[in-house]
Amino acid sequence: MQIRMCSSLIASIATRLALMYGLIAVISVGAAVLAFYFGTVGVLTSVNDSKIQSISARLKEAGEQGGQESLRREITLQLHDKMDTDTELFLLQSADGQTVLGNVSAFPFGAKDGILSSGTLQREHENIRAHFIIARLPDGARLLVGRDLRELDALRGVVERAAIIGSLVALLFVSAGTWFLRRSIDSRVGAVRRIARNISAGDLAQRVPESGADEFSMLSRDINRMLAQIERLMDGVRNVSNAIAHDLRTPLSRVRNRLAANLRPDAAGPMADAAAKSIEDIDQLIILFEKLLRIAAAESGVRPTYTDKIDLTQIAANLVELYDAAAEDSAIRLVSRVQQVPPLPGDRDLVAAALGGLLDNALKYAGSGSTVTVCCGPVPGGAELLVRDTGPGVPDETLPMLAERFFRVDRSRHLPGNGIGLSNINAIAKLHGGSLTVSNLHPGLEVRMFFPGG
Repeated sequence: MQIRMCSSLIASIATRLALMYGLIAVISVGAAVLAFYFGTVGVLTSVNDSKIQSISARLKEAGEQGGQESLRREITLQLHDKMDTDTELFLLQSADGQTVLGNVSAFPFGAKDGILSSGTLQREHENIRAHFIIARLPDGARLLVGRDLRELDALRGVVERAAIIGSLVALLFVSAGTWFLRRSIDSRVGAVRRIARNISAGDLAQRVPESGADEFSMLSRDINRMLAQIERLMDGVRNVSNAIAHDLRTPLSRVRNRLAANLRPDAAGPMADAAAKSIEDIDQLIILFEKLLRIAAAESGVRPTYTDKIDLTQIAANLVELYDAAAEDSAIRLVSRVQQVPPLPGDRDLVAAALGGLLDNALKYAGSGSTVTVCCGPVPGGAELLVRDTGPGVPDETLPMLAERFFRVDRSRHLPGNGIGLSNINAIAKLHGGSLTVSNLHPGLEVRMFFPGG
């Protein structure tokens, strides 16, 4: 479950956009923090090193021009001028290694002349980290000029802490912005998806909400214009289908009534047989038109509001009893597994007709010696009627088409029928807000009708 949720999140364009926005924001924050860090600590370090090099050059020049005495005066002045006295470091040694003047105990081991270096120096028995440069004088003496880095290190620590805190705050805002961006996109897309699901269920009057002038609103307007056109076309098709069905059913009913009125009960002979057969055919056509109208009503997406409650348990029991004799005549074993189901809102006649249609199909196609099982019982969210047989079933590739009107499996075309039985049953299920599911059992076929509620 968690893997599926993660996959769904990764596949979501809203998540990808939010992550991309978050990544760009994090990179921007990181770049700003680095710029701030190097713009403060880096600049101060550079200024500090420049002062070291400048003072070293000036003192070296004083020693070259005025000798060691002049150099000692300059160093003494630097140590007592009250300017950066706590951070300035000096050491003057003669050519024979004797300390002449300074506040540093000794030269660092391995330090090279003329190169700005960093290391640990000892001042007044205290080890300190410093930047320094060592200059070689003409008389062989060596001069160290440096600066204590403790203040700079303290400032670096303050800047680093400020950068970390600022980064965390920025990341918090970036995370919040990323979350709000994803929620905003999900909300807009979710509204379109909800409308699309309602439209798929048959409610073509639904429209996508329009607000503002952004890309989502423009897309919503385009979708709504497309839906309006589809609704007009579907209404036209339904109206034509309904008009044809109504207009054909009326004259057929008149012809049927005339034939029945003129057919005497004691009539015999070819003419009487032809009239009786014609009445039977007309009855089948009228039933066909009624089924077509019922399917059209279901496909229109307009569900009636049922105020009466139906007892699926009683309907199933009655139908099993009604078809028991027909099953026995066809050498088919009819099994009933009916459980008590709470009353559901619906049309009793329609549901009975649907279950009767399923039993008709099962007895017709299962074949002699097979078993037909009728089940009724509660399921999560409602109840279901189920008809299962042990007959030959149908090819797997035809399963998605069984509920389409006028579709018939090739091997059943020689049997009576018009190919709209399951279409009619599917329409009845939809009229009740339910669904129809057909499955191959190998051998046999199983048809489930689900009814919500209960």
